[in-house]
Amino acid sequence: MRQITLLLDAGEQGFHPADIALREEPSVTRKQIHYLNVLDGDTLVTLYEVQGDLERAIEILEDRSDVFNVDLAGDRDGFIFAHLEAAEPDLVLTKILDQKEILIEYPIVYTKQGVEVKIAGTSEAIQEAASEVSDSVRTELVNRGEFRPTIEQLQETLTRRQQEVLELAVTMGYFEFPRETNYEEVAEELGVNQSTVAEHIQRIEAKILTHFVPQL
Repeated sequence: MRQITLLLDAGEQGFHPADIALREEPSVTRKQIHYLNVLDGDTLVTLYEVQGDLERAIEILEDRSDVFNVDLAGDRDGFIFAHLEAAEPDLVLTKILDQKEILIEYPIVYTKQGVEVKIAGTSEAIQEAASEVSDSVRTELVNRGEFRPTIEQLQETLTRRQQEVLELAVTMGYFEFPRETNYEEVAEELGVNQSTVAEHIQRIEAKILTHFVPQL
């Protein structure tokens, strides 16, 4: 699986009219986009991180007819949730999201030149996505290489049951040296067969180790 980082410059058209409005406000600095998702092709939701006058940023978004809902996200300063009317199909971030075999690695980072977006997938899928994007905006390749997921991303690749087994095995000391428990005791705690626990742990180890051991 491959990964590239693209620097995207949409120029005056921006990535969304609401995004342009924030860009033009001198008291607000856009920092990162931590989440972006298109809903049924008609609307999108996003999680902004901004710096500066947070109240002014919310006011700008609330005054727009293409913004349906705005709210502070949790108790972290500068994080704003927004539900927006979907932009025109040729806007670049929407195009990336339309690529079904592409993963976007968040956050999307604002720079003076545009935004830096990390995308991962097969070589063919990445090439297709990059081609779609370059038709709309100035695109610069920042770097490329093998996709190396973070610990959080690796955890998301585990099934819910595998996460449950892993958490219990860690708590009971299976991965300590020397080991403080074994398959049988973990299985008894979970109420399953010993062979089931063994299979889960072997699959967990295989998923995690393949991302940290270099491919020879």
